[in-house]
Amino acid sequence: MSDRLKTPALPLVRPHDEDEPAVVRAHIPLVEATQKVPTRPFGSAHDTVRMMAAVLPLNTDRATVTVVQGVNAGQVFTIEGTSAVVGRGSEADFFIDDPAISRSHCRFRLSDDRVFVEDLGSANGTFVSGRRLRDQQLSELFAGDRVQVGPNVLLRFSLSDRAEEQLQRRLYETATRDSLTGVFTHAYLNERLLIETASALRHGSELSLLILSVDRWADTVARLGGAAGARLVKAVGAKLAASIRIDDVLGRFGRDRFAVVVRASNTLGASVLAERLRAAVAELSSTATLSIGVASLEEICRRGARLPDHLGTGTERDLVALAEARVAEAIREGGNRTQAAIPDVAAVRAAR
Repeated sequence: MSDRLKTPALPLVRPHDEDEPAVVRAHIPLVEATQKVPTRPFGSAHDTVRMMAAVLPLNTDRATVTVVQGVNAGQVFTIEGTSAVVGRGSEADFFIDDPAISRSHCRFRLSDDRVFVEDLGSANGTFVSGRRLRDQQLSELFAGDRVQVGPNVLLRFSLSDRAEEQLQRRLYETATRDSLTGVFTHAYLNERLLIETASALRHGSELSLLILSVDRWADTVARLGGAAGARLVKAVGAKLAASIRIDDVLGRFGRDRFAVVVRASNTLGASVLAERLRAAVAELSSTATLSIGVASLEEICRRGARLPDHLGTGTERDLVALAEARVAEAIREGGNRTQAAIPDVAAVRAAR
């Protein structure tokens, strides 16, 4: 096996979309562009052992990348073929939904039974062992190495057999997906809301939150039992999951509640979506209705907005508090309605 990399003759992909993320400060020190990223010598016994651990099992094991920090923490990706691109674009092989990651951020390459990573001209950089890679610079990876992708996401490269890989995938699904409905868990949704709010504030983009409460769920449980209540929540969750936009994030927000993080949408746009979801759930049965509260970042950040005293800091907590206040108001008014700070609800319903 040659000690030198035979660079595959593959075209490099560089992100060039207009919606590339703004450059943000990384969590680890950067190196100057003129500094060389040190390579590991292969003469020591320690490096020989690491080299064997990384190369020899490739014939039987699978090269995998696990997200150990970030919005997809716990998720496992398998490097198939000769290369795999990490990014938040639809064309990425490993999709990571973090706004600070470029659409085509970095690429893993397999060559001569060795694994390398290269940056694809990303806005916020790719780091190996604390060192930032230059554009197109290849860095060899060994089992256990960590790769930081932008400021928020940390990946761990490893070699796993199929059973280990499948176990890790099941653990990820258990940690992030609600067992009854299959939508994201409350904890995961809170983490996503935190990231999305910070990104929207940094970029000056719009963001809204819907909180959806299943009307008279407690009455259903009292009359028909807990199993009937669970079936109702499960059916509502499935209907919502089939009705939201691809960029929206749906999660469980309580025993009879859901929430949707609505990207790139102001109060009016989020209210239109809320009405669509309310109408979709009403198709299930005459008793399946929703009360929905709508809150938007533009309301919270607007100077002079009439908000409770503890609001106005422009955080994800403000969005949650405002949406919960709105859904409580919708319930008080009889339910089966959307409550939002808009002047003309009829116009919203007409726009569905």
